[in-house]
Parts: sequence; structure tokens; C-alpha cells
Amino acid sequence: MITKQINNIIPVIHRLVTDEYGENYWFNGCAAYVMEALGEPDYDYWLFGGVTGDNFIQFYPYKGYKGGYFRGESATEYRMGPDYMRWVFDQVGYSCAYVTERELLAEPELYLRKLMDCIDRGIPVIHYAYHWGVFVGYESGGETLLLITGDSDEPKRLAVGIDFLIEINSEEQKDFCGWIFIGEKRREIPLAQIYREAILRLPELLTTKTSEYVFGARAFRAWADDIENGRFDAMPREAFDGWAMYANYACNLATNSGGCQGFLQKAMELNPDMAFLAEVGRQYKTINYLWNRAHWRRDVLDRKERRAYAHRYGRSNLESLKLGILNFSDKAFFNRRKRKKAVALIREMASCADEAVRILEEGALGV
Repeated sequence: MITKQINNIIPVIHRLVTDEYGENYWFNGCAAYVMEALGEPDYDYWLFGGVTGDNFIQFYPYKGYKGGYFRGESATEYRMGPDYMRWVFDQVGYSCAYVTERELLAEPELYLRKLMDCIDRGIPVIHYAYHWGVFVGYESGGETLLLITGDSDEPKRLAVGIDFLIEINSEEQKDFCGWIFIGEKRREIPLAQIYREAILRLPELLTTKTSEYVFGARAFRAWADDIENGRFDAMPREAFDGWAMYANYACNLATNSGGCQGFLQKAMELNPDMAFLAEVGRQYKTINYLWNRAHWRRDVLDRKERRAYAHRYGRSNLESLKLGILNFSDKAFFNRRKRKKAVALIREMASCADEAVRILEEGALGV
């Protein structure tokens, strides 16, 4: 029997993601957390990383907020909004109610009661306001909410009030930030089908181009163009935001070049006619090699390819140039010689992304 309580917390509390395992996209951790509470262990972080395409998509914005290029840390945040969230959960058969911040402000007591009801039933509620988290409990009859974000092991306490609800000042942004309530399971979808359909969507996702951003090979090239064409040359050193203007995209490619591999392997296990995915994985492993030779495995490239890369780049990779993510240096970035080498590596990654799309499109014709 479910009873209303003054204080309540869902039974299982743990971090959403583990960064050191390459779980760098927080939405996928939030979605997996809710699915775990609903008894869906197969719908984990890595599944959502494939369904959304986050673990495959290199992104790059033409413009960002606050004068920089940073717009988000995953492809999901470029497409964020109520319709997109409903689509994501529909891919695994679940309904989803997305309550925007504007709606929260209009009826805060109604949605607070709804959140508390979910907690009483053991179901977390996803929170988004340019950062991701899940509400896992409440205290003092809802006056305080318990929120887990990122790789924190324990929830933090947030006092509920009008100041808490108003997190985004922009009128436009109030229409896509908010709370996400996962509803009933509306249909059973075979796991093989979820993986299969996610793979078949990839060519379209990896060639996305809008007036605001690009994905895939275009993203690599747009990023390289910005570096190469002098956008940063006249910029005062103190105005350069290393994360927003560069390292975020290095983190994106580093995460995906390894993070997509498990999804590809599982997709092949569940769909034996998709053996071509091994070659897709090889393209991402090559991107991994160009990012950081320390992560390189000998089965990534054959001897001829290894010699070709060694001849072309020597021992250069983004990390050795200090233009990756593990040891990024502003000083290295403003070294034109190192930037030139980084641009060449990034353009090679674009060629890998093009080849991945070609393999995916050709493979899809045979399945």
C-alpha cells in the first residue's frame, strides 16, 4: 500500500554516471536511472547513448550562448525540447510527460504534488535546466527536494520556492527546460528492434545540418575551419574559454570513439545480419587512435594503415599536442604550429565519419 509521507526517498540511490568509464552524457544516465526503477535493466546508459545517437554524433554549433560557441555537452542538448523527449522514451515503449519551466511556474503546487506522487511510487523524476539530474526524494512534506546530478553519490537538498523554480530567465528557454515524468509502458519492443532502429537512424543523424549546428563529418570540418581560419588569433588570451571554445568538442570525440563500441557490438549480437557494424566501429577506433595513441589497440589498424599514419603524423595525436581533453593547454592552443597539426588530425577524423556513414548506408541496403 502506498501512503503519503512527510519524508520519502526512492529505495536505490547511486550516481547517475561514472565519468571515468566514459559516461559523459548525463541525460543518458538520468534515463537509465528511471528505467532501473521501473525494472528495465536492459535500458541502460549505453542503450540510451545509442538511441539518442549521443555516443556517435560529433557536434559543432555556429553560435552559442554568452558569446561563446558552447551549446551543450551532448547531441541531445542540441535537439532538446518536449517533443524530442517524448520521442526518446517512445523508442523504448514508454510515455513521457514533459512539463516546461513555464508550466511549472504557472502551477507549481500541482506539479510538486505530481513529483511527490512519483517518489512515493519509487519512480525518479528527471530535471533539466542546462544541467541534468533526477529527483529521488523529498523532505518536510515537499518543502525540500532531493536531487542527484552527474557523478555525485548522494543527493543534494533544494529548498522549494519560486526562486528555485525560476532557473532560466530567457522566455524562449522556459519552453524547453523543465521536469520529465516517465509514464506507463505503452508497448513491448524487442530489444533487437530497438538496437536495429537506432543503427538505421544514424546516417540521417550523422549528416544533420541546421542553421545553428552541424553533426558528424560536417561538425569536425566546421570546428577545424574555425581553428584554421583565424577566429582565435586576434582574441585576447583572457577572453578564450578553453572548454566552451575547444575542449568540449575534443571531449565529444574522445567519448564517442570508445563509447559507441559496446552499442555496436550488442547490435551485431542481436542482429547478426548487421555484421557491417564491425567496420563502422573500426572508423571510430581510428578516431580514437588520432585522439590519443595511448588508448590505441593493435587490432584497430592493419600494418599498412599504421605505417601510413606514422608517415603522415609521426607520433602526433591530439593528446600529445596537449590539444585533447586529458591535458588540454591554453598555451598549446595559441601555438600556431600545434594548432595546424591538430587541424590535420581533426580533418582526418572527418574522413572517418564520412566513411562510417558510407558503410552504414551501404549496409542498410542489405538488411
